[in-house]
Amino acid sequence: MCNFRDFIEQRGIEQGLLLKAEGKVEGNVEATLLHVKKLVQRINVSAMDAMNILDVEDDIRPAIL
Repeated sequence: MCNFRDFIEQRGIEQGLLLKAEGKVEGNVEATLLHVKKLVQRINVSAMDAMNILDVEDDIRPAIL
């Protein structure tokens, strides 16, 4: 029985770490979106120009637009 309990515990730890990583990515996208919006509003640039200024990674650009 101990082995099964250890397996379940390890699986829970792995799932928790995965969710933590996903949360960090989501938070990064939300923060980047906020920064892009502020640049667009304050210095009157396009969203693409704002993302270029911020060096936004290509993989999250679709989420910003």
